[in-house]
Amino acid sequence: MPDSRPPGIPRPGRPLIALAALLVLVVAGMLLAGAVKPRLAVDLAGGTSVTLTASPPKGSDEGVTRASLDEAVAIIRQRVNSTGVAEAEVAVRGSDQIVVTVPGRNDQGLVDLIGQTALLRFRPTLLTGPPAVQPAGTTAASDGVAADVAAAYDALDCTDPATRQGGDTAAADAAVAACDRDGTAKYVLGPAVVEGTDLSAAQAGVPAGGAGGWEVDLKFDHAGTKQFADATTAVVSQPAPKNEIAIVLDGLVVSSPRIDEAITGGRAQITGTFTRQEATDLAHVLSYGSLPLAFEKSQVSTISPTVGSTQLTAGLVAGVIGLGLVVLYCLAYYRRLGVIAVASLVLAAGCSYAAVSLLGAQVNYRLSLAGIAGLIVAVGITADSFVVFFERIRDEMRDGRTARSAVEYGWRRARRTILVADTVSFLSAAVLYVLSADQVRGFAFALGLATVIDVLVVFLFTRPVVAYAVRGWWLRGRWSGLRFAGGRPRTSLGDRLHRGDATIDVVGHTRRWFAISGVVIVLAVGGLFARGLNLGVEFEGGAIIQTHGGSATVSEVQDVLAADGVADSQVRELGDGSIVVEIGKDDAHRAADLRGDVAEVAGVSADDVTTDVIGPSWGHDVTRKAVVALAVFAVLIVGYLSIAFAPLMALAAFVALLHDLLITVGVYALAGLTVTPATVVGVLTILGYSLYDTVVVFDKVRENTRRRGNGVSYAAAAGRAVDQTLLRSVSTSLIALLPVAGMLIAGTVTVGAQTLQDLALALFVGILAGTYSSIFIAVPLLVRWDGRRGGRDRGRSPSRREPRPETVRHSGAVV
Repeated sequence: MPDSRPPGIPRPGRPLIALAALLVLVVAGMLLAGAVKPRLAVDLAGGTSVTLTASPPKGSDEGVTRASLDEAVAIIRQRVNSTGVAEAEVAVRGSDQIVVTVPGRNDQGLVDLIGQTALLRFRPTLLTGPPAVQPAGTTAASDGVAADVAAAYDALDCTDPATRQGGDTAAADAAVAACDRDGTAKYVLGPAVVEGTDLSAAQAGVPAGGAGGWEVDLKFDHAGTKQFADATTAVVSQPAPKNEIAIVLDGLVVSSPRIDEAITGGRAQITGTFTRQEATDLAHVLSYGSLPLAFEKSQVSTISPTVGSTQLTAGLVAGVIGLGLVVLYCLAYYRRLGVIAVASLVLAAGCSYAAVSLLGAQVNYRLSLAGIAGLIVAVGITADSFVVFFERIRDEMRDGRTARSAVEYGWRRARRTILVADTVSFLSAAVLYVLSADQVRGFAFALGLATVIDVLVVFLFTRPVVAYAVRGWWLRGRWSGLRFAGGRPRTSLGDRLHRGDATIDVVGHTRRWFAISGVVIVLAVGGLFARGLNLGVEFEGGAIIQTHGGSATVSEVQDVLAADGVADSQVRELGDGSIVVEIGKDDAHRAADLRGDVAEVAGVSADDVTTDVIGPSWGHDVTRKAVVALAVFAVLIVGYLSIAFAPLMALAAFVALLHDLLITVGVYALAGLTVTPATVVGVLTILGYSLYDTVVVFDKVRENTRRRGNGVSYAAAAGRAVDQTLLRSVSTSLIALLPVAGMLIAGTVTVGAQTLQDLALALFVGILAGTYSSIFIAVPLLVRWDGRRGGRDRGRSPSRREPRPETVRHSGAVV
């Protein structure tokens, strides 16, 4: 039976089969892992998140190492878990930070516990005994122990996990009562004889000859050598247990080895019935103890489950609004073709949900409000891929191809644009994830994940479904969404621009566009220098206290803060009566106490009040990483676009990007808008969005300039490319703005969803600036530079890789 397919059109069923197989694997993975829904971060589920920034001890020549951070993570995890908290997360972030996330609990005691610095000391053992409370009639005082220490020893119950939370607050020269880490014994210990800073190395090993099991070898520095020699000399002749020196880490006894002889060489061995793992762990503990880290709480966020649920609702509402607006636009503009776009969007949304759920079960990924925002923004990117494909089909039909042929040739030309644009978006997300922090990272991860899903959906679903639909009645007639459907020519603006019957003559009025941009940039830069940016407490340091609901007025809250002695505060009221209080860094440590007072005056419970404490290093860290991310992104993008297009195109695209960033930052300065971490997310996200439209236009410029004949200038070919992609650029920008509008609406009307509002506002301004620069700055700039280098591309023959249309309908371009 002869093949009825048109020549050159591959079987569209194969990618659909591949997609079905992939979906089966994903669903099976979800079922096996029990990943029926995503795991939520603290801002959506409630709980406490603490970011600790580490610094080396004073006088230390060695900085913060990964080994010391890993050991700190183990100690902090032990502290948190010993309080009975489930699913606590303690992880290293970057080179000097530890993030502790505890879902469901938000009390100040836990925050204080997390921030304690571990301390290693060597103390002589004075008394040891069973871990439980001493029986009535017995006392440690008879053994020569001071009465207060003896009483503490008698009352100490080391079988209670609460007594083994760690934290050494005793003076080094005082005797103490202490438990071991396992709760199997308790001790009375004398004043410290050696500090952990005097230990230079600890290593697990086996004795010479391999007999006697594993041991831990210690090496002291010069001061520690003398101190340890004196201490071992003093206890070696004492009766047990006074011939032992306890190794105390974070207030808990790690080991209490017996001293058989004075140790004068600066080295010692801790022996016992150690397994290899036990000896290795002890060596790590001692190595960390020799380099204790000081921690600053650079950010502390506490959110109740009720508030987390409210923010989750806001994120879902924003997603529904954004997706709904995009669906309506696709159906209105592309009609039946839009139905395929909607099905693709629904599939992409389902894949994103499955991926987030599966990652939560496999690698403990938790979805935050910033992550939801990233997924919402990705709706626009996914829809933009459909626009590029569909508009290419329309272009091919304008050039005289049949619908079936137009789908194939349109896809050949669209797929490169889609891949280049998605690569730019993925690079921006990857740079943000690697070089940024917290909200930025959550947003970037979700955006990058959704970009990968976009490529899969477009290649494995949208394209083959369109190929099938064009064979039947679905893409025929006036409601198909295709131009020239049914054989009747259309006279829309897009058709006239494509044929050259109309032009906006962008290249011919280059000076006008440059003048407009110059005036706007001067105003933006002038506003930036004159007024500066209104930085939130996240950058200056301080705390944010917010009620959710309530009946207090601004003046009432200000009076309460004044009575509490708060010198620097800003109070504002939200639409539903909720109050937002920002206090300076000098009073940030009192946020927990002030939270209760604010809740009382507002008439709400403490669970309806959130606090966010930020150290000044947090803002500096965010700013520094944002600048680094911009620099790295610039290098990567200029390099990538130089390969994908040409060096001049890459440079013009980057200049247009700087144009958009300056305008966005200038608008914030002139309007006095508050800059928050979410604003930084939005500004950095403009990196990808600004370049997306530029890539779409440049791809057509590249095609036209390669295929132009003799006598057609580079400027004319480039100008016509702008005409032909004008409606495509407007359409992609409009679709990108629709999900942003959903976030702006949800963030404005929902209390506690400030992240959505701040992010959407920055994106809204940036996308508008990016649409303008892609058309009126990037291309004219490219033409100017090409003219200065002598138009060396003039007269280039058509690319053999770009097949000519079967029938071309041109009436002569007027550029």
